[in-house]
Amino acid sequence: MASAASSMRDDQRSYAARPPKSVGGSLALDFINTITWRGDPARQAERLRDYGELVHWARGLNLIDARSAASLLTEAEARPAMAEKARALALRLRAELEQTFDAGPKGTTDLAEATGLIRDMAKIGMLAQKKRGAAHFWQPVADPPDLRLPLLPVAISAMALATSHRRQHLRSCADPHCGWMFVDETRNHSRQWCSMEGCGNRAKARAHYARRKAAG
Repeated sequence: MASAASSMRDDQRSYAARPPKSVGGSLALDFINTITWRGDPARQAERLRDYGELVHWARGLNLIDARSAASLLTEAEARPAMAEKARALALRLRAELEQTFDAGPKGTTDLAEATGLIRDMAKIGMLAQKKRGAAHFWQPVADPPDLRLPLLPVAISAMALATSHRRQHLRSCADPHCGWMFVDETRNHSRQWCSMEGCGNRAKARAHYARRKAAG
């Protein structure tokens, strides 16, 4: 049986407790960033550990509303095999996005081998986009809901990024252990870190420590 401390750590790593960080400038890149420490196999961690985490990720980024999230989680509990199949599709989609966008601006515009899967996802007529105030949510139009619902906006984002001039400014975090991706939209395209609050501050702290050690 897992210890209480272990269970608490698992809860803290859940997107339900801590919403995902949106640092990519593109939903497709934020989806790639659901692996922590992508560049360090020894520390690498899977955030989409089960189907529920995929739903919590989508809810945390306001892709779906609370009602749709609850509906998906209920359906996943009733059909665990289908939920795992949807999660496997999510992992396959992410791997193909990595293959495409890790190549940076030199990657093929037609999404290489990912084209077929992404186009299939984008053609699925299972969602309706609804505006509520300033927010846009993707909602199922079928009952029971299609468990692939969170993946459609990711696929649409990938197609948009692949054919946009923004693709020319794809970057990976300057910390090679991090490996998170983003679109560098700074004026002089000099962004180095996925976020200053995380990798940027850690790099500054390391540099400060190195200077102090060298001085003394």
